[in-house]
Amino acid sequence: DDALNARNAKAIERGDEASQRAMWTMDGPLVKGKTSFSLAVGGLNSYDTETITSQRSDRTGLNTIEQPNDRLNIEARVEHALSKNHMLRVELQQTGNKQQNIGVGNFTEEDRAYSQERNETVFRISENGSIKGRFRNELRFEFVQEDMELSSATQGLQINVLEEFNIGGAQRSG
Repeated sequence: DDALNARNAKAIERGDEASQRAMWTMDGPLVKGKTSFSLAVGGLNSYDTETITSQRSDRTGLNTIEQPNDRLNIEARVEHALSKNHMLRVELQQTGNKQQNIGVGNFTEEDRAYSQERNETVFRISENGSIKGRFRNELRFEFVQEDMELSSATQGLQINVLEEFNIGGAQRSG
């Protein structure tokens, strides 16, 4: 709730801000005393508002812009007792995050905005336990894949007049 948030002194109107978070988890035994599982799903939907204080005389419209941020996390795990002293664990994690209108605010206008989308997948398998009751051992394999994509609102040339305005493309892609 942004009821207590103040308006930026240079803003025409007070910008909205919101954050909504949800989490759901489930776990339990698959085989009593031998195998268990865990599943967790979580998400975030939020946005902030930046004030644009550009001094261009031909600028029209509101001087605030929302910056959305959406995130989704999924985690799954299975644990299995191989013996009295050894445990096998298999995990999969997936994370996705998307941010929009990054880089805008103060003297930087909307056409300099860019978006970022990031995804990460982690697969992990491990075996751990004790050897002869005196030593601990863990063997782990992990695979991580990360993807990130950037995209500019426009691809134009940048014009930056210090303490006045910053317009043009953000020149970000890939």
